[in-house]
Amino acid sequence: MAALAKLNAPQLPDAYARERLYALLDVAQAPAALWVCAPPGAGKTTLVASWIAARCLKPLWYRVDEGDADAATFFYYLDIAATQAAPRRRKSLPLFTADYARGLPAFTRNYFRQLYERLPPRSALVFDNFQDAGEQVTLHEIVPLAIDELPAGACLIIVSRSMPPPALARLVAHGAVRVIGPEAMQLSREEVAGIVARQRSAPADAAALDRLAEQAQGWAAGLVLLCAAHGSAGLVWRSSSPQAVFDYFAGEVLRRVDQPTQNVLLTTALLPLTTVDMAVRLTGQRQAGEVLEKLYAYNYFTLRDEQAEPVYHYHPLFRAFLLTQVESTYSAQHIAELRQRGAALLEEKGQPEAAFDLWRAAQDWQAAAALLLRIAEAMFAQGRQATVAGWFESLPAAHVHGDAWLLTMRGHARMLVAAAESLDDFERAYGLFLDRADGDGAYAAFVGAMSAINHDHAGNAARFDLWMQRLEELSVRFPKCGNQVTEVAVMSLSYLALWYRAPNDPRATSWGERAARLARDAGDMRWVMAVHHSVVLHGLLRGEYARLGRAIEVLTCDDMRQVRHPLTVGATHHLLVYYYRSIGEFEAAERALNEGVAFMEQTGATHWRYQLMAQSADLMMNLGRLDEASERHAPVSYAYSRFTPVAEGTGV
Repeated sequence: MAALAKLNAPQLPDAYARERLYALLDVAQAPAALWVCAPPGAGKTTLVASWIAARCLKPLWYRVDEGDADAATFFYYLDIAATQAAPRRRKSLPLFTADYARGLPAFTRNYFRQLYERLPPRSALVFDNFQDAGEQVTLHEIVPLAIDELPAGACLIIVSRSMPPPALARLVAHGAVRVIGPEAMQLSREEVAGIVARQRSAPADAAALDRLAEQAQGWAAGLVLLCAAHGSAGLVWRSSSPQAVFDYFAGEVLRRVDQPTQNVLLTTALLPLTTVDMAVRLTGQRQAGEVLEKLYAYNYFTLRDEQAEPVYHYHPLFRAFLLTQVESTYSAQHIAELRQRGAALLEEKGQPEAAFDLWRAAQDWQAAAALLLRIAEAMFAQGRQATVAGWFESLPAAHVHGDAWLLTMRGHARMLVAAAESLDDFERAYGLFLDRADGDGAYAAFVGAMSAINHDHAGNAARFDLWMQRLEELSVRFPKCGNQVTEVAVMSLSYLALWYRAPNDPRATSWGERAARLARDAGDMRWVMAVHHSVVLHGLLRGEYARLGRAIEVLTCDDMRQVRHPLTVGATHHLLVYYYRSIGEFEAAERALNEGVAFMEQTGATHWRYQLMAQSADLMMNLGRLDEASERHAPVSYAYSRFTPVAEGTGV
């Protein structure tokens, strides 16, 4: 299960071709986006998947879930899907890290331009189960921009239980989004006959078809259940919810299967997805694979993704029904044990997020926390701090507060949005690490605390002083500073604090040189650049322009130009403009300024936007272009007028 099930188009066994709706879907190649919406069980996913197969299109299928409310998670998995769809394109799409948080529209446009460009001809991009993301504004902002960027011949289809949100109203009104709604999705008499012919071994006569059509009332799931129940119930469900009606008929069907089959269905429903191997190991029944394959072959609310190891998952209506049966059939202890075993299987199959949900449902907080510690740093690198922070919120507070490493990870998870609270986490973690004489942990907490102070622009930078004092005590008690990466971070952040709080301290220059050497030895270009940023700022602050030549050479060398981390690149251009202006090289300053602005516009990374705009206005005055200076100064004045000023001596 190396490839995630959420990124694979469902394989359908002999699905009925609804040509009436295929004709509507054909307009998606106009280009226009299609929004397919109807209540659960209407056959939306089956319709789109079978149409793609009938038209020989190449799907990039993305099953939206609640985790996609975090934009970083959405873009991360969409990149994996794009790589699967175009494996020869080895360069990954950009990750939505914190650098881009203020520039989501520009980032989204750039991302989808690259995505569409790399997709093979006759591709179809499908966002299935769009409603599962909830009412989060983020995806509602992303999708209109993705539609705006659709090139000629491209195809984008959104499958949802809900009508298009207000964010798409303009595109719907202008025909850029075409809606296939609930009325169109209802089965016609001809479609009822075609589906029944595939569900039953013996043909149904006209009277039986009329009766089934009347009972199903156009609902595809209802028709399948009626066929499975042999039309035994004359229920009319016009006033009932789809889930309630589904549960009634599915219960009728479930009672007719033998006990081992029931156990397979109920047990595997605890998993969001399963392979035959997982089903056999979880249920202990060798025939589990046969049960899954039979459900799939009969098209009974079971989908199969074709991978090296096929993956099965149930229709949401069917799984919801089975889960209610689990609660009424098994004891709470047995359910918890099944969830624990299922979580372990999901971890083994490379599905950590699904595993975390099951550990949490089983209230096995130790296992959930252990998994979180194993995957948190990788998720941070993907820009998914918000998702990790949300997972921490789901753990009992007492469990987190008693674990120094959990506190440290939680501090990093929420640093970008709640720096003061993250500093509290690092404070508590530091004390716990010292209590148990864990030097590596104490240095890790130190790095986190210094980073949090640096990020907390509304806070008091004097807090650096306390942590610098703690570093002196720490280095005496634990002379060895963890691993090489930690040592680089400790030295670089210490140098930052030293020159900022005490620029005339005689140790500052030697600390900067040592930090730069450690970063180079570690081969971490981002830390190399960060240290040289501090060297340049320190030199500019002291007016020591002559000694900055080497640092400027490092920041502008070819190796550094390969670093595309937006915050780092933005800071570099800001400093270069400042430096060149300070020594009177205004043409070089303008080149650095234009490069920085172009980079921001291209990537959507806007953290350094106003600093560069302010520098731009000042540079125009240096060049004697006063009209341009006035023009560029206006938006800067407006932007800064909206900021709450901080007290003197605060902020970094």
